[in-house]
Amino acid sequence: MTITERLKAASAELHHQAEHALFTRELFKGRRPIADYAALLQQMRLIHDALETALTTDDHPSTRDVFDDAQRKTHLLKQDLEDLGAHEAPIALPATAAFIKRIESASPLWRLGVHYVLEGSTNGNAFVAKSIRKAYDLEGDTATHYLDPYGSNQRSNWLAFKHRLDTLDIPETDQQTLIDADLATFRAIIDIHEQLDRATIPA
Repeated sequence: MTITERLKAASAELHHQAEHALFTRELFKGRRPIADYAALLQQMRLIHDALETALTTDDHPSTRDVFDDAQRKTHLLKQDLEDLGAHEAPIALPATAAFIKRIESASPLWRLGVHYVLEGSTNGNAFVAKSIRKAYDLEGDTATHYLDPYGSNQRSNWLAFKHRLDTLDIPETDQQTLIDADLATFRAIIDIHEQLDRATIPA
């Protein structure tokens, strides 16, 4: 199996749980206030800011071979939050704060595993963006730059990203670090969704 095949197989169950969380299912159908969507984006902005800062300073060949400026999402999240009028500084939920702490103290390979999950989420999020636009009557790409960053280039970008990762010379024992980060990322996302669900009131 390639590295990305191993990662996909390892997190399949958690991936399913994250995609079918009650909070996000209601959100994508417009059954929650749009402020809840902004709250989710705020948590993701904190995570991406921490991750991208760390990846930028990681002096590791695998990071240099895979991560580039075109994959940054913090500025897109900032734009989406501005579109929604959410100008206040985001406050990290406990699950977000705990995950950021892990990112900041982790090895470069572990952080690369986190990046794999977040970059991979752009595949499904491109469809989510359409649901969000319809549910909240958003015009064009308003407030959905993060969800759909690549537009018509989504598939080609993802295939290129996977190729970079699969051609890395990473020993099988070190690949487990990527898998551990993969699983931890999905667990963190699930926890964040649950905490957002408890913190907000359905429409």
